[in-house]
Amino acid sequence: KILRKCREIDGLLTPEVFRWDKERAAIHMEYVDDITVAESLVSSDLSEDSLGKVLFEVGAAIGMLHRHNIIHGDLTASNFMVQSEPTPISSAKARVYVIDFGLAFVSSTAEDRAVDLYAFERCLASLCQTDASQDIGEHPWVIRAYEGYQSTSGDEFCVTMRRLDQVRQRGRKRSMVG
Repeated sequence: KILRKCREIDGLLTPEVFRWDKERAAIHMEYVDDITVAESLVSSDLSEDSLGKVLFEVGAAIGMLHRHNIIHGDLTASNFMVQSEPTPISSAKARVYVIDFGLAFVSSTAEDRAVDLYAFERCLASLCQTDASQDIGEHPWVIRAYEGYQSTSGDEFCVTMRRLDQVRQRGRKRSMVG
């Protein structure tokens, strides 16, 4: 149901569902042929400029989801696919598909949006291997993703970012306590 709603969002790329087979508990959907954002971040195949474009589009996709009250629930770099064809990654815009809506739900709260973003930050932190003392929110990858997020998330951007700061603080306390 949520994936169907996502397909209606102008500019958001998700695999097309061809058929639901309830009898076999199977979904037949479009195959997106290329690499995950996680793979593109850890490989040395893309330039910093290309990575920036990819991360901007990832952030823009998350912003579109949140603007339509869809919380992904599993925002990892493995749940975004970068398709270089038919639009090459070196062009002005990368084609980023959002996949795996198994944990997605509908919510309009800033808290749920912020927790979704916090999970995404934690994923990027594990991929970019930053110094533990560095604030992941200041990493160039995260900054670029949030520029994309701001471009599509609508009026709730500032509210969500303020709530994200609170979620980060709770996360830091949890990691200090154990």
